[in-house]
Amino acid sequence: MTDQLALDLREGRRRAEEGLDRVESHQGDFVRRMRGEAVKIAVTRGSVTADDIRQRAAELGLKPKHKNAWGCVFRGPGWRRVGEAPSALPTNHGHRNPRWAWQGD
Repeated sequence: MTDQLALDLREGRRRAEEGLDRVESHQGDFVRRMRGEAVKIAVTRGSVTADDIRQRAAELGLKPKHKNAWGCVFRGPGWRRVGEAPSALPTNHGHRNPRWAWQGD
């Protein structure tokens, strides 16, 4: 990998994290609520995916103001990636969701 490519990747990751920070700061209530729901699901089932929390949000009648709020739910300490699962959403075109286990704070 060239030095420029490494710098570009680091800059891209930094910008992505800044973007998620901004979304989370504006969607804090939604993210906290869905993070709590994700913990409940992970503790009950052993793991959780984004599809699981989307389904739970629909059951609760909740919807984020910004689509990237979903990406904020599994940020921070306590989550460990334990695999992946195919997304059930047709609009995801076969995307594989990370599967997360809750390890606690």
